[in-house]
Amino acid sequence: MKHEEGDTDWIRSFYTAAVEWWGESWYDGENLKGRLDIVKKYASETDKRILELAAGTGEIAICFCDHGYSVLAVDLCHKNIELMTKIQKERPNLRVMEGDFLKIHINEQFPTICMFEAFGFGSDQEQQQLLEKVEKWLTPNGILILDVYHPWGPIQASGTKRELDKLEDIPGSVDMTEYSYYDPIKSRWIDIWEPKNDKDNRKTQSIRCYTPADFVLLAKTCGLSVEKMLCSGKEFDHESTEIASENIFNNDDRNYAYTVIMRKKV
Repeated sequence: MKHEEGDTDWIRSFYTAAVEWWGESWYDGENLKGRLDIVKKYASETDKRILELAAGTGEIAICFCDHGYSVLAVDLCHKNIELMTKIQKERPNLRVMEGDFLKIHINEQFPTICMFEAFGFGSDQEQQQLLEKVEKWLTPNGILILDVYHPWGPIQASGTKRELDKLEDIPGSVDMTEYSYYDPIKSRWIDIWEPKNDKDNRKTQSIRCYTPADFVLLAKTCGLSVEKMLCSGKEFDHESTEIASENIFNNDDRNYAYTVIMRKKV
């Protein structure tokens, strides 16, 4: 897969197929508790407006809405927008906007912006552009809660495949094979999903992975400061002057991302 800057067609194609293969995501109260706990801990307690970028099918936005937050959910995939628009009718504190967040115009500022499991789809330059836009969308002293993929998981999984049975009660779900690869030069995780009986309909996503040190360097000039870094909910010291020996990226649960809390510089 060749990544071209500004090319979002593969993202639309992948996540349109994902809705068919995996169905409409929904939370059961527990599977998104970690997300909710982070928002409750770090987000504003008085101004409960949230901008969620790459909101997907909307399960996280809906969870936040059901816990008293007001959410503007932005996504690139029209299929996801259709799903969230249906749900929006039952939740007046949910708004939905379709568009590429590198190009979209949002004429508001928010105390909290969230982006889960979508940072790194573009190039380094595009990620820097995104962080610069986020800075403009944040209120003074506002925070960004961001998932960042690290290379350790994809390196471990590189060259492997998983056989996955179709999901029950999902009409479009099929038996799948997932292939994982890692490009050590560009530090990108190549994740391929292939229907067993329709191999021509395979979909590929390419995700830029960053070590914590790489991310700090990437974000150095964006107007946001890195305040916290967490892996599996556990904070680690990204500013320590000592050399650490602890492996913070334990991937027994296939958790390929860590969470970064960034604050707008005042």
